[in-house]
Amino acid sequence: MHADTVRKFADAFAERDNDTAFALLHEDVELHPIRAQLEGGSYRGHDGYLEVLALFDEDWEDLRLELDDLHEGNGKAVAIARLIARGRVSGIDLDVPLALLYEFRDGRISRIQSYSDQAEALAAIGIHQ
Repeated sequence: MHADTVRKFADAFAERDNDTAFALLHEDVELHPIRAQLEGGSYRGHDGYLEVLALFDEDWEDLRLELDDLHEGNGKAVAIARLIARGRVSGIDLDVPLALLYEFRDGRISRIQSYSDQAEALAAIGIHQ
């Protein structure tokens, strides 16, 4: 069930379809991309989602998230994915493995936490490797 929501959200993210993304994101969604975590911050709500998109688009072109696998447990979902992009200034290609933990409230995504360690994200839903 949650896996379908995650797939739809990933497609909306890739297509920059904000109407669909907003329908899938709780209005109080918390976003914790790796960059924000390194800087000690996070983003909240639909406006926060737009801020994250603007920052991504400022630094990267052709940015997309490719989902390799989805797992569900404890009412949450983890996407094992790759972030693929090209540096807007540097021209350097990026292909970074990551895991995204999705939490839900009222049938919508209420939190997205990025992890560089897939095992840590999977442990959050009860899968231990």
